Amino acid sequence: IYGLSDRKASNDDILNSWKKTTCKIIYSKIKSHQDTEHETMYGVGVFYEYTHEGKTYRSNRYGNDSSTSSEREDKHEEMDYYAPGTQHHCYVDPAEPWSSMLAPEKKSSTLRILIIVGWVMVALGAIAVFFGWKNRDKAKLI
Repeated sequence: IYGLSDRKASNDDILNSWKKTTCKIIYSKIKSHQDTEHETMYGVGVFYEYTHEGKTYRSNRYGNDSSTSSEREDKHEEMDYYAPGTQHHCYVDPAEPWSSMLAPEKKSSTLRILIIVGWVMVALGAIAVFFGWKNRDKAKLI
């Protein structure tokens, strides 16, 4: 049974009222389409299965907002993350268990932010040390 539903739920609705469960990736692939300006855009297609109340379902719903990029290489890391056989979390609508969503995980974005913040802190520390040494030399002259 494939995860299809006429009802559209927001990410907040899903996180707050749908049941979080483990799902297993069957396959993932890079898919492409033309945008309104006829530029080729790339995204990741993911097909997975999950069990709800003893019954197995399959779906390809991957987040409400599928992010795309004009660079195919940008999607390889995401596709590799969802490699066949890996397990992730998806959310299941308890009222319509054939309706589910694999929630994109933001680990790489969070890690990038932490790395940037770390480098900013290092730079600020270096500036403080530089001006501290510079002012120390001026203090000796007085």
